[in-house]
Amino acid sequence: MKTATRTIVTTLAGLGLIAGLAACTAEAPKNDAKPSASASESPSADGKKDEAKDPSNPDEIDKVEGKCENGTAKITTSNVDVTVPECENVIIEASNSIIHLGATTNLTINGAINDVQGSTVQAATITGSANTLTTDNTPKIDDKGEQNEAKTR
Repeated sequence: MKTATRTIVTTLAGLGLIAGLAACTAEAPKNDAKPSASASESPSADGKKDEAKDPSNPDEIDKVEGKCENGTAKITTSNVDVTVPECENVIIEASNSIIHLGATTNLTINGAINDVQGSTVQAATITGSANTLTTDNTPKIDDKGEQNEAKTR
């Protein structure tokens, strides 16, 4: 009986070893896809490749100045760091941006994932989602979006 058990155990161990080795030596599927150029790899005017910007690094985000015309500033460019001077009405349509505001009477945030830093904001209507509004005062907030946060410094 001992010999039969040893034979079975040895046979099963050998089969397991063969199956394991066969799995390790199987060829991986071939990928015939050829690499393609992306926008971040295209040469710039000086012949050098443009580096892709990291949106999570504030030092790599384009910085722009917002304009207040006829009492209203409208921010529509996403993925930027915007500074808006004192303006009665500010409308933010952009998303994924950092926005610095001067004194503002009426703020509307329709975009999403914005970090809005205001000195003073009297009233804010937020219809977008996942925005953060930080001010030096406590504005009247009408939050019609989701996961928005208003904080006072």
